[in-house]
Amino acid sequence: MSFSLHFVCLLFFLDTAVVQADDTADLKRRLELLELKLADVNAREMHQSELNKHQEKLLQHQNKRIQKLESAVKHCKMTTDDSLEEDRLRENEMSYSKTAGSDITNSATGITSEADLRQTIDRNEQTKLENKRIVFEGPVAFTAIKIANQINIGVNQNIEFEQVVLNEGGGYHSSNGLFIAPAAGIYMFAVTLLREPSDSYLHGQIVHAGNVVAKIHGTPDSSTWDQGSQTVFIKLNVGEEVWIRNGDYAREHIHGDLFSSFSGYLLYPL
Repeated sequence: MSFSLHFVCLLFFLDTAVVQADDTADLKRRLELLELKLADVNAREMHQSELNKHQEKLLQHQNKRIQKLESAVKHCKMTTDDSLEEDRLRENEMSYSKTAGSDITNSATGITSEADLRQTIDRNEQTKLENKRIVFEGPVAFTAIKIANQINIGVNQNIEFEQVVLNEGGGYHSSNGLFIAPAAGIYMFAVTLLREPSDSYLHGQIVHAGNVVAKIHGTPDSSTWDQGSQTVFIKLNVGEEVWIRNGDYAREHIHGDLFSSFSGYLLYPL
């Protein structure tokens, strides 16, 4: 009886051990499957993260290209508008020149001479330029050279630099020598003037919004050519103007032939 009981107990323990071993193996297989699924999920998340980073870089690159294209379109539009405006003004001047004699009388406008007619055209052109204020996003720089000699320049009369070498941003207008700021910022301007021999002083002026910023001095000498220059830094708002004019003494002569120039560029946008 005692032997039988022991034998039965032994069989029970052996059966329990086998069941536990089977459960352990099954649990191990389940854990292995869960680990494989977790590794697969992590791999997918890493792949998706890489895709998101690539798409973000591609989007940034496309946005930069769009900004450059928009800036180029604005620049082309401004350059085209300026060219059309200058062509139209030339046509008007040619039309006036054909119909006007050396002494013109116009009772409606009060124009009594060709010089008055020229001043009226310049004022009309300047008014149109004042009304044309375009904010430009991009580089702003210009250089204009004087080709023709400008003689008998009156007091406060603009000195014109007709050959445009560079005009990024379209701010310089060769028809009247005005630079109109297309963007706000700190600008640098440099001017050089060569005056022909004269018995009077030369006082060239760099003018900002009607105020004299700096002067260029020339000594009176009827047998000597005199050249002077100035460099200034000016803070400009959009639409403000800078130009070069003759000051203090009338009947001034400024030599062209590439000896006189006017340049400027945007150092720091604001």
